[in-house]
Amino acid sequence: MPFRSIAIDGPIGVGKSALAERLAARLDGSTILEERENPFLADFYAGRAGAGLQAQLFYLLNRHQQQTAQRQASLFSQVTVCDYVFDKDKIFAYLNLDDNELFIYQRLYDLLAADIPSPDLVIYLQAPTEVLGARLRARAALREAERGHQVGERSGIFFRRAFEQGQSFAQHAFGCIGLLGNVERIALVGEIRRAARG
Repeated sequence: MPFRSIAIDGPIGVGKSALAERLAARLDGSTILEERENPFLADFYAGRAGAGLQAQLFYLLNRHQQQTAQRQASLFSQVTVCDYVFDKDKIFAYLNLDDNELFIYQRLYDLLAADIPSPDLVIYLQAPTEVLGARLRARAALREAERGHQVGERSGIFFRRAFEQGQSFAQHAFGCIGLLGNVERIALVGEIRRAARG
């Protein structure tokens, strides 16, 4: 299969990690799952000055470390499925940081992004806002879920626009609307295989 690197993205709570794990299993590949634990998030949600930059840099450095480590491991795996697109980190930064923080962030991002190849395929998932909100409330404490829902909805709008405008996230891209059940996942694997054959 020519697609050695597949990334899945979309709003918070849409099912990226679950789909990444299932796709990797069906394609006999490995996964990269986004690190959810961030020691600076509580301060960010509490509105502490500077916590947004700390949280964003923590995610950026974690994602860079995961992606560069996976390049070594990918020598032994045919397909890698990741539950995020590295470029999305910048979208969250632009939503959450002030101009001075963005200046620092952008310089570091540019240095690190040069090490990260674009995925061969991006799958962008979407779901109704109400469904995403319900999932977030079930997943986390209400205050954090409400904050994550607002950020997720705003980032989803920005990312969807970039996806629709053909930003160079990948050589190939699929858009999926709605939450994927078993039948849809099997159909998606079939679509990926057909696209890979050319």
